Amino acid sequence: LASIRNRRSIIFLGNLVEAIIICMTHMQAKGKTYLVSDDEHISTAELISRIAHSLGKPARLWPFPAELLRIAAMLAGKSAEADRLLNSLLMDSSKIRSELGWKPSSSLDQGLAETARWFLQTQTAPS
Repeated sequence: LASIRNRRSIIFLGNLVEAIIICMTHMQAKGKTYLVSDDEHISTAELISRIAHSLGKPARLWPFPAELLRIAAMLAGKSAEADRLLNSLLMDSSKIRSELGWKPSSSLDQGLAETARWFLQTQTAPS
């Protein structure tokens, strides 16, 4: 996946909760729909690398031409899945930012670090 050059919008759960709260409490939000995302848009490869870093693991990404991946997916009947993996998906959160003054309080790296801590705690906790 190292060769994928797409752009993705993501949002940390804590930032999403804050956006929902402001939508529930701000009078100007009534009846409106907002798209929300964190400040940074990153590629799938970069996201995998940062998740691995947050988990203290190496990112095992190898270059592989995206077009060959598309062809292999098409032959396997998985074209839609390849499109979701390879294409960009960007959200424009300027409306909620300008109308309600919302902005994410946690950066992408802070959100990934917190999510990794939670994940590691749940994996090592006795059941």
